[in-house]
Formats: sequence, C-alpha cells, structure tokens
Amino acid sequence: MKRFALLVAVLLLAGLIGCSDDSSTNPDDAQTDFQLSVSQLTFVDGQADAFFTIQSVSGDTLAWSITEFESWLAVSPAQGSASAVPDTVYVTVDREGLTPGEYDSTIKVVSENGSDQSIAVQLQVPIAPILFVDPQAIDIAENYNGALLTIQNTGGDSLHWFLTNHQPWLITSAFMGTSTGEIDTVVVGIDRGVMHSGLYADTVFVNTSDGQKDTIRVTMEVPQELASRIVYWTNRVVEENHYLYSDANSNPRDCRPVAHLELTDWPEDYGLEIFLMNSTNFDRYLNEESFDVYWHQSVYYEGTYNFSGSTVIPYGTIVYVVVDNTNLGWDETDFDFSNDKAYFNLSVDLQPE
Repeated sequence: MKRFALLVAVLLLAGLIGCSDDSSTNPDDAQTDFQLSVSQLTFVDGQADAFFTIQSVSGDTLAWSITEFESWLAVSPAQGSASAVPDTVYVTVDREGLTPGEYDSTIKVVSENGSDQSIAVQLQVPIAPILFVDPQAIDIAENYNGALLTIQNTGGDSLHWFLTNHQPWLITSAFMGTSTGEIDTVVVGIDRGVMHSGLYADTVFVNTSDGQKDTIRVTMEVPQELASRIVYWTNRVVEENHYLYSDANSNPRDCRPVAHLELTDWPEDYGLEIFLMNSTNFDRYLNEESFDVYWHQSVYYEGTYNFSGSTVIPYGTIVYVVVDNTNLGWDETDFDFSNDKAYFNLSVDLQPE
C-alpha cells in the first residue's frame, strides 16, 4: 500500500515538472531578430508623410522586406539590410479617389530569418470643403447703397475663398477669407458717385484655393434725378444799363442747362440777353473784358420760351446766371434815352446727363 502511494506521488511530481517546462517555451514570448521604432502610424487630416526605422537586434547585417500594404500606401524603400545602424523607411499616403472616412491597413516587415512584425496604419480622409454662396444675384434698390453676401463651407476641412469683380463702382468689404463651417458675411457696396442715370451690372467672382467657383450678378440703377434748380425769378424787372445775376451755384453732376422764360413786357428794340457762365468768366464780364459762356440766349419779343443748352457743364463747376440789359453783353442797347425795361419770370435748371 505504501509502495502504491509513493508511486502516485512520484507521478504527480513528474506531471508538475512537465507543466512548468511547457510554459517557458511559449511562442508568444519569443524574441525577433529586428526591432521597429513604432507599432502604429496615424495619418490625420492634412498629413501625408511619416517614417519608421528597422534595426538589427544583434547588430549583424540582417536583410528585410515589406510584403503587405494597401494600394493607398507607398513605402520607400520596400526592402533593405539593417544592422546596428537603423534603416529608415518612408511612408506616404494618397487620399485621391478615397471616399471620406477612416481606413486601416498593416505594414508587414519580414526578416531573412522568417521572423515578422507589423505596423498598424490608420488613415483619415476628411469630407472635402464645399462652397456655398447666397444669394446668387443681388439687385440693389434705388434707396440703398449695398447688400449682404454670405459665403460658407458646408463640407469639411477649411475653405479658402477669394473675391474679384470688374467695375470700380462696386466695392466689397472683404476680398478673401477662410470658412471651416461658419458663415462669412461680406458687404457688397456701391458708389453711385457721379454716374449718369441708367442701369448698371457687374459680376462678383468667387474662387477657392481648391478650384471651386461661383458667380453673383449684381445690378443697380442710378435714377434720373430731378434737375438742380439754380434760378427761380418771378415778377422781375431789369432796367436798361442794368443786369441781374444769381448766387454762385456748384454743379452737382455733368449737366446741361434748361430754361423757361416768360417775357411779359419788352420794347423789342434789341435783344435781352441771358448768360450761363463760370466764375472766372463772370469776373471778366463784370470787368468789361471778353468772356466765354456755357449758354447764351437773346430774346427780342415778348412771349413764353423754353430753352436747352447743348454744352455739357462739368461736374463741380461754379456757375452764374446773368440777365443782361447793358452793353456788357454781346448785344448792345439802343441808347435811345428811353428806359427800356424788361419784365419777366425766369427759371434755370441744371439737368443731369
């Protein structure tokens, strides 16, 4: 009986020793003959390059090669010989043709002795930026000097935009910007300045750094303005050898004169003259020197008249209206020693071109 118990004890001890030997040879604990500098590479948005190194554990020359990787991966070199001095392998990714999302791959490195190690690769392909412009057309009303234009990136990443246009009367509050999803607001302003009445149009071109394009048509109107009235005389009288003249008036735009005359009493002996002249020639008129005018009219008979001048008076000119019943003008009086008075109503307007 004792012999049997001793035999069982011996067998149990042998079994325990056998289990201890198996655990010491676990293949998971085996060492490879080379080392990699990284176990994972992650390519985030905008990143396309990385590298890792391969080094021989023993320091002896060890040939290696890379046998597995995805088509969107490129490695250089794909094979080599490592030693105590590490080999550097450069890794690049190509997102062209890939739909947005996350991609996983593996770079497998195998030594000449058959040992291998892998590097996990993660690639992020972001949603491309998308240009969104609102509105597509802008019509600036008569009583306004501008409108709002919004530019937004409704996709991913960053959108770099630029604005251009042709006409000098259209001015934007910004000509470039970047949107990562927020709305960029641009004021599209106009300067009607000294522009003539009429309809005007221009195009705002929106371009992005990645080649996207859009256009916004901008239209506006410069209305036909009422004439600027510089003289409105009623029940006036000018005696022979006298004259009347208006206050100095600044011409608001390029204009032509328009006049309405009601000559109610006139002896018809010579011409009653109406002049429109600038300040320099007005001084020459007063000094009895030769002078030039923008508009002149001689009236010989009582009646109602409407006149319009053909000469354009430049913007900003200081002008005077003169009603002349003297020899200072271009028509002389009759010198018949009777007082030839003129009774009249007169209005003079400067009509924008």
